[in-house]
Amino acid sequence: MKRKFSAVLSLALIVCLCLGFVPAGAASEAEFTAEEVIYARLYADGTPKEGYAVVALNVTSSGTVTHYGDYSAAVNLSDTTPLGYADGAVTMEAEPGRWYYEGTLAEVELPWDIEITYELDGKAISPEELGGKSGELEIGITTSKNEAVEGGFYENYLLQFTITLDADLCENVAVRGGTAANAGSSKTVSLMVLPGSDGDVGLTADVHDFEMSGMTIAAVPYDVADSLGDMSELTDGLGQLVDAISQLSDGASQLSSGASQLKYGASQYGSGLNQLSEGSAQLTAASDQIAAGLAQIGAMGGQTPEGGTVSLSALAQLPSALRQLKSGLDQISAGIDQLDEGYAAAYTALAAAIEAIPAASVTEADIGALMAANPDSAALQALIANYQAAQTVKGTWEQVKAAFAAVQENLPTFSKSIATVSASLETMAAQIEAALTATGGSVDLGSLVQLMGGLEQLAANYSQFNEALKAYTGGVDALAANWGSLQSGINSLTSGASSLSDGVGTLDEETQAIPGQIDELLGTGEEESDYKPVSFLDERNAEPDSVQFVISTEAIEAPAEDAPDDAATEAQGFFARLWDKITALFS
Repeated sequence: MKRKFSAVLSLALIVCLCLGFVPAGAASEAEFTAEEVIYARLYADGTPKEGYAVVALNVTSSGTVTHYGDYSAAVNLSDTTPLGYADGAVTMEAEPGRWYYEGTLAEVELPWDIEITYELDGKAISPEELGGKSGELEIGITTSKNEAVEGGFYENYLLQFTITLDADLCENVAVRGGTAANAGSSKTVSLMVLPGSDGDVGLTADVHDFEMSGMTIAAVPYDVADSLGDMSELTDGLGQLVDAISQLSDGASQLSSGASQLKYGASQYGSGLNQLSEGSAQLTAASDQIAAGLAQIGAMGGQTPEGGTVSLSALAQLPSALRQLKSGLDQISAGIDQLDEGYAAAYTALAAAIEAIPAASVTEADIGALMAANPDSAALQALIANYQAAQTVKGTWEQVKAAFAAVQENLPTFSKSIATVSASLETMAAQIEAALTATGGSVDLGSLVQLMGGLEQLAANYSQFNEALKAYTGGVDALAANWGSLQSGINSLTSGASSLSDGVGTLDEETQAIPGQIDELLGTGEEESDYKPVSFLDERNAEPDSVQFVISTEAIEAPAEDAPDDAATEAQGFFARLWDKITALFS
């Protein structure tokens, strides 16, 4: 009998399975997606007070809907169908369609810590005391990330504060971090905090009998790239500007290096110039004496007495004078050589420094864009002024460098000419000493005819040389007298070029990262943000279609006026009505 019953039971189970029969209590799970809207109420200082969630369930197949959240209570908003709630799970039987339920949050924990402060006439005041007050009001709002809440809301959601002020009670409204607009008899203030950043916004106003409705705060996902549209033209132009700044930095570095070489060469040049100037007075005095002596000796050629002999007491002093002249000319030649060495170093350094200045590759449009991006930067204005001055120096150099090159080429020639004259004087002195072989204080004039002719020619030409020497030494003295100012200018140029190089180098380093930062902000880089919302209510929930936050604060109200006595009002109303009836009888 037992075997027969078992066989019948087995057959029944097989039939149930074949017919798709499901025992009671084993209902199927519904397919659905959810939309979460989180409503929160804050105290006037930003402290959370209470909150609830309204969840829209988009059901596509009938069955049991299970959604999770930490609630103190849950209620069906669509119909009277009861909800089940246990262990953080809301359950309901639903047909395909759109269903709503509301859950009161057991704990209000938002992704942002919000702090709202109030100051009246520069002193902190609580919102409870602020109602009905008058004075200069400042409202400050700061936001930061609540580390206790995950889900990427802080990094991807825009916060927008909306404050409505009574225009009759609030004047001279100034906004920090937002905008203000008139709306009838009200003034609406909108303040924004971008995703991923801490907020510090607020407003100031002159108020009297102040009161204010509660602030509203909306938090929604925000995509910068979508809101700005196509920014390729701007980013391409910015890339060109960054490249131009980089070229400017290279040119400024080369200018600084060349200016340093110029300063060193100019220092050597100035040292040689001063030494040459110090000896110019002695040199010209000695040259004047030699010119006078040669003039006297040259005049002796036509004064020889009969007999063919002449006293050579004057000639005996001539070799010494010629050698003194030679010594002075040697000093001039050495000074010119030193001048040539210093000038060559200075000229080379100056030419290299100016040639290193890059040709103008930054356009006025580039400079205008840079100034528009940094309108209040005094450092940037100075850098642009230095850049323009460097271009002016480069243009001027192209016009005058031929004259500088000519000086460099002529100095060695001048030094060689003086060396030739010096050698001739030594030869002449030696010849005079050889000819003045003393014979009783006289010598045969026949042996001096050629010498006297040379002396006459030397006396005639030395005067011109002496004048040219004076002109040269005068020029050296004038250049030495003014060299200090020139050296100071060169030092200032070197210092300015160094500052320019440092400043442009810093600007170059800072601007190199700008295109990448903008690409990252706009979501156009390689690591483009692909944020998908997650459930704020419980991590066990599937990915929601959307999550939004609607937050509001308590209003600030003026103190209520004392209410009139109800009994007196009632009595006064009775007698007023009685008097009206009496007067009506006699009318």
